[in-house]
Amino acid sequence: MPSQPTKKTPPQHVEPMAILNGSLFLIAIDAEGGTVAPVQLQTETSISIEQEELEVTDKDSQGFHKVIAGKKSGSLSFSAFVDTTTASGKKGIEDLLARFNVATVPGAGTFQRGTLIDWKFETGSSTGDLAFAGSGLLTSLEISAGTEETATVSGSVTMSGPYTALVVA
Repeated sequence: MPSQPTKKTPPQHVEPMAILNGSLFLIAIDAEGGTVAPVQLQTETSISIEQEELEVTDKDSQGFHKVIAGKKSGSLSFSAFVDTTTASGKKGIEDLLARFNVATVPGAGTFQRGTLIDWKFETGSSTGDLAFAGSGLLTSLEISAGTEETATVSGSVTMSGPYTALVVA
């Protein structure tokens, strides 16, 4: 009598996944030392952190390329819909424009062009989520308005100095 094949049973315990919903990530900004608030009506956000490499290949490298860590840098970018009225607790188009011009904007204060801003890239919600914070310079701002399309604003922040990265406890 032939033996029956052994039936494999699936694992009984499956680890929960901690995948973050990209819709939750927001970029928040303010003048350096101020209280950061999210840019309103965001549709897209990203953070890019880079490390330069310095070549240290020498005759003892046995023909292999060798590198060590150099400067660290980073940037953030965002896109949002343009709304000329700013919701409470948010940063609107007026706040963004104020960071490029010496201007006094009602509710946003006086800003000098080229001054550093504080920024956060976070979900602002749950334990276990990622959060980044630092200071930087708002280096680009573009307003796009196509025929019969919703006007959008996009911008970039170049990091200045170190940033902090943590998992929310």
